Amino acid sequence: MNVFGSKLPTFSEFVNRYVPRLMNKQEGTYQYGSNNRLPQEIIAMVGNNAAILKALRLRSKYIYANGFQDEKAGNFIIDAETGKTANQLLKEIVFPKALFGSVDLYVTKKINGEVVKTETLSHELIRRRIDGDYEINPYWGMPDFKKSDTLKYKAFTQGKPKEVFKDKKGNLLGEIIYYWNKDAISFFYPIPDWFAGEMDVRTSSELSAMDLEMAINSFMTSAILTLVGENLDESKDGEYSYVQQVTQLLTQFTGGKKNADGTSDRMRMLLLTAPDKDSVPILSQLAVDKLISGSIEKREAVDRLIAMNTGVNPVLLGYDAATTLGNVQALSNAKNMLSDNVITDQEDIKQVFTMLYPNMDWTISRLKAVGQIDAKVMEVLTDDEKRALEGYKPLKNVSTNN
Repeated sequence: MNVFGSKLPTFSEFVNRYVPRLMNKQEGTYQYGSNNRLPQEIIAMVGNNAAILKALRLRSKYIYANGFQDEKAGNFIIDAETGKTANQLLKEIVFPKALFGSVDLYVTKKINGEVVKTETLSHELIRRRIDGDYEINPYWGMPDFKKSDTLKYKAFTQGKPKEVFKDKKGNLLGEIIYYWNKDAISFFYPIPDWFAGEMDVRTSSELSAMDLEMAINSFMTSAILTLVGENLDESKDGEYSYVQQVTQLLTQFTGGKKNADGTSDRMRMLLLTAPDKDSVPILSQLAVDKLISGSIEKREAVDRLIAMNTGVNPVLLGYDAATTLGNVQALSNAKNMLSDNVITDQEDIKQVFTMLYPNMDWTISRLKAVGQIDAKVMEVLTDDEKRALEGYKPLKNVSTNN
């Protein structure tokens, strides 16, 4: 597991405009962002933006692929009580890995060090301690946060635990695996690569909110009608004023008034009268079509950037012309690029499973797309050769079961 070494970071390493490197030495913990709520803010940001959520879901699908290559490993029972298999645990791991960039697990061991149960742990509840251990509290960075709700856990070590912590009732607590690749960006704790495009995600969300506001309560009139004259809003003998008469007349052209059959008079000719030429209404038209179309075009451009920030080719999310979507080779290339892009994530997960259960091969399968292969070539390939192109294992021999 990558942990904070003995060498202290330099002053320049502390200067990070977006995610400052902060330590709470009094509490003995690293502070996640300026308000210690960075993981919670990441969840809120992603949950409020369909573009990045779709991209991360697709990325996690490629991390999982078809589960572990070794069938025996994939069917290995992780939890005897529930019957959960390694492949099922893998499915729970891949999305948090894509979202946060780490693998977070809670491990229960026997006194002799044998792992008896492994389950996923919510990343946002964990805070890394300077001494190498971890703290969990469901209220980090919240107004109702209480230090008394915090529990301390030991970091996972292979073999017999040297020390264990207990909860408030005296029950033994398990150990925590908090695995990520430490570098200049993810220094004290994991920060996903896509987070460098945080501004793109927030821009996309704001554009979406602006579209909603335009639909609900923005000033979207297509023209302004100016009535020229004095005292046009005054009524005589209880009759409608001239302004009221015109307003009532114009409502028939908005679609707001409909007949019994559901149609309106919005497309009919408008007839107005005026006492003289100088009193003729002045019509000033406003172009709103560019505002609407511009917002749509900008959103799509930003959403494409978001997809690329996650390592997902936008074409895989439908952001492209129909001609490209119908190009088998182009789609295959995009899929294979994503399959290659998630190899590091798969290797991290493999490393974690190897730490837990070292006697198995935890290599994860890969989703590889078949390119545009000549039909004559496909005809001479065996079923197993075709399966190999897709990353599947050969079929078992029916007679020998091999």
